[in-house]
Amino acid sequence: MVDRPLTLIIEDEIGLAMMYERVLSSMGYRVLKATNGNTALELLQDNTPDFIMSDMRLPGINANVIIDYIASEPRFDHTFVLVVSSGKEYEMSIAPLKNARFLVKPILLNQIMEIAEPVCRTREAG
Repeated sequence: MVDRPLTLIIEDEIGLAMMYERVLSSMGYRVLKATNGNTALELLQDNTPDFIMSDMRLPGINANVIIDYIASEPRFDHTFVLVVSSGKEYEMSIAPLKNARFLVKPILLNQIMEIAEPVCRTREAG
């Protein structure tokens, strides 16, 4: 039996993090959460999520540092990263990533599902 896919939600707004968690866990994902960049980096050192959903503006280490870390580690080559932010000016920050998409907040739940579903299906088929 294949383990359920793993996601890491990096979001400092608790209400949004809870909403993202509900959606992704209902899709079959196991969920890790970080409310700041430092915790996210610690979790990434010990885990290789299939799907990462991150805000750009975070307390502590900002998402650019996290993106650079993910891009520099070959074990994340198959990890899909969804970066969300209230500012479109961060869109180019995902350029170093192999599998990524950027969305401007507010985002709709069906947008998360449409992006996360293929990742979940691929993992479950593997």
